[in-house]
Amino acid sequence: MSAPAAAFAASIGHTAILEHLQGRSAGARQKETLAFAEEFLAGVSPEDLGQCDAKTWAAVIVDLLDFMRTRQAGKAKVRVCNPTVSENGWESGHTVIQIVNDDMPFLVDSVGMAVAAHGA
Repeated sequence: MSAPAAAFAASIGHTAILEHLQGRSAGARQKETLAFAEEFLAGVSPEDLGQCDAKTWAAVIVDLLDFMRTRQAGKAKVRVCNPTVSENGWESGHTVIQIVNDDMPFLVDSVGMAVAAHGA
């Protein structure tokens, strides 16, 4: 897929996801959710975006943001789970690792290498 085609596909997907997020909260929280969604989606490739529908991506974003909101400043928060609709509002056939922390360069790479070293 060409870069312009990928950008267009991503923007269409982003629009649908943002529409699913509309009305899930109000006021400042709604503004925060939409701002977070824009930042989150900027890091998702068009290929990955196509793996789930817009409703599922919206649920992933809300679940992650709710998880992030409970983190204490200065402390990392880690969740390893097999998401379910009843627990997380979305589901996946994969185990998910979520890490919320202050800026720590190379953390994602280090976690990825550790997971790979264990054959996952």
